[in-house]
Amino acid sequence: MPKLTKEQLEFRKSGLGASEVAAVVGLSDHISAYQIWLEKTGKGTPVDGNDATEWAHRLEPIVAAKYGEIHNVMMIPGKDTMTGPEPWMLATEDYMAVDWLQEGRDWIVEIKTRSRYTMDKFGPPGTDQVPHDVLCQVLWQNVVKKRSTSSDVPVLVDGREYLEYTVPFDRELADAIIEQAREWWMAHVVKGQSPEVDGKALEHLKQRFKSATRTLELPQTDAMEPYLEDLAKAKHFHEVAKKLEEPAKAHIMEFMQDAYSLAGNAGSVRWGNRAGSTSWKSVALAIAKKFNLTPADIAEFELSNKGADGRQFVFTPAKSDTPIFVPEEES
Repeated sequence: MPKLTKEQLEFRKSGLGASEVAAVVGLSDHISAYQIWLEKTGKGTPVDGNDATEWAHRLEPIVAAKYGEIHNVMMIPGKDTMTGPEPWMLATEDYMAVDWLQEGRDWIVEIKTRSRYTMDKFGPPGTDQVPHDVLCQVLWQNVVKKRSTSSDVPVLVDGREYLEYTVPFDRELADAIIEQAREWWMAHVVKGQSPEVDGKALEHLKQRFKSATRTLELPQTDAMEPYLEDLAKAKHFHEVAKKLEEPAKAHIMEFMQDAYSLAGNAGSVRWGNRAGSTSWKSVALAIAKKFNLTPADIAEFELSNKGADGRQFVFTPAKSDTPIFVPEEES
């Protein structure tokens, strides 16, 4: 989907878009319903995005061209934000695929770009196993466009691996999402009730309140006492976990030595070389030696050893419905 204009962004305040629905029904791992509420009520500003979102926009036409080539279809980019059966239902699809060989049959194509480290919630290529927020997104796009067809989700992984998923339209699930989204919209936007703040709102709140200008004293902070107690418990659990983590990593490193990976019932460890890592300090010293530069000359370029050669230790827990360990408070 092309980057939205100021007019489109303003119009989006009048309803819920496809990328926002998962948050308000509790199925997004990235965006909080509280953040959506701030934006829709004018109490906050939309997220500007980051390097990842910028490159996602830049790469969409390339991925769309690949999809069109594979399926021999015309790819038409979504331009206008559409209104659905109810005025607060909004959506702008990435692309519509049109197959002129089948009398103009068309369907929604939702393009994603991902790192291999964020592909854990995608299933095998060719299936309908996509993350919940992506599922909500394509279902909502169909609802708004008054359609009930399958949608395709091509995914570009690490800029070099192309995968595809097909998500069938599920009327029962779509109706459940509509009902929950309608209740949320009426309660929190129309009536103005603030939704509960959860952990997903943390980064947004950091950006919203970047500087401190006043102090809070009792009894104003009384209502926050339960959350202060939760922080105290979390701090304790973190310290207990750290005492377990460091010696465990040391034992595993000693056992692995120069091995690349290790796997067990509780999880797996990858202790590999940093891909493409360069020791810039070594480079600087080599250049200095060749051209008779002094240490002061090197410092002038402010070279650092941040990218030094080395290995990266990554532990991935085995998938489980219950935690393997829950720290207990010391008596």
